Amino acid sequence: MNTLGERIRNLRKKHRLTLEACAGDQMTKGMLSLIENNKANPSIENLQYLARRLEVEISELWGEISIQEFQELLHEGEQLLKEQVDPDYNAWIEKIKPFLPKLTQGYEAARLLEIYSRILHYLQLEGWQDTADRASAIYDDLNITARQAGMVLFRVNVLFAQHQYQEALQKLLNERMLIERQGDYIDALTKLDLDYYEAIMRFAVGDSKEAIRVMNKAIHYSKKERIFYRIDHLYRLAAFQAMNDKDQEDFYYYEKKLQQYSDFAEDNITKWILCFIQIHYVIDNDKDYTKALELINNALVEHVMDEVSLDFLRIEKGKALYGLKRYEEAIEVFKGVCIHHSIHHPFDLSILYVKDAYRALCEQVIGNEKIAKQLVKIAKQNMQLMPGSPYKEFVETVYYQINKENI
Repeated sequence: MNTLGERIRNLRKKHRLTLEACAGDQMTKGMLSLIENNKANPSIENLQYLARRLEVEISELWGEISIQEFQELLHEGEQLLKEQVDPDYNAWIEKIKPFLPKLTQGYEAARLLEIYSRILHYLQLEGWQDTADRASAIYDDLNITARQAGMVLFRVNVLFAQHQYQEALQKLLNERMLIERQGDYIDALTKLDLDYYEAIMRFAVGDSKEAIRVMNKAIHYSKKERIFYRIDHLYRLAAFQAMNDKDQEDFYYYEKKLQQYSDFAEDNITKWILCFIQIHYVIDNDKDYTKALELINNALVEHVMDEVSLDFLRIEKGKALYGLKRYEEAIEVFKGVCIHHSIHHPFDLSILYVKDAYRALCEQVIGNEKIAKQLVKIAKQNMQLMPGSPYKEFVETVYYQINKENI
């Protein structure tokens, strides 16, 4: 089968048009030459223009796929990525399969391949890696930095979701270095994405010092450029790190920043995160368990939460009940906590993993020594892959306390 460039050149010669005459006033002669020699990839707009110049349907240039079909597939794929409730991935996959061999050039082809690979991965189907490679190769040829970075972050997050934190960080650093070495302009949003995920990955492997440096650099850049993209996520990271470090001054500073952002953006997710952070701080730092229960009850009324958010709130409620020596109530609350498959960051996992240690303490108090030992063993095993943190230290302390008392 002829390539796209060969089909364009054959039709141009058939119409006895020179490169300059065919390029007209929308393209340069040099660009058309590159396209014909498959060294440049035309956009959909350029394909439409060339089809008009060559007096053919764009499907004849593209090779049996009409522009309408192409645009419909791309639009449906974009919508699938946005849908939250039962998107029909399989129907779209079946539609796109016949066209996959023809997706070789142009931004739109790369984007279709990218969406296809993301959906295959989400459905845990084979072939997503090869499709992602094809998308990345086209983006590289087109030198579209934002999309190159997007594909890097996709692959990095796959490793991250498998809890291969060190491998994820190393891949991100290697790929970021290659992108930056190209010497091309990196747009502000892409730069912030790369900084944000680098900070996340460094926190995940316990490299807090470098993570804080990258995070602060991104926050400073956001302020300087007056860009609010990712700023709420960065403030959340900073607030949690301040809690871990027991840095009261920094915690209050970033808490205030989150409050200002939530008021400005009217962002419900940030409002909920701020509420959770305050509850968490009241329990772990202030030890004011009665106030914590009041805040938790208020949160249930004021915020609409999914099951993941409710599980984090249940953890805090169980801890507050334990602090008030309401052990049996705390046990029932901890029993209701699930760790959702979408939770991957060690910060979040560590907060959730302490549930078994707290429940073990409760079980021990009411005389269930065997259950207490089983639970704290689970907590210790879960925490093994987590970086150092107050949560990990707490689990270690409880483990040795319960086992020492039962020797």
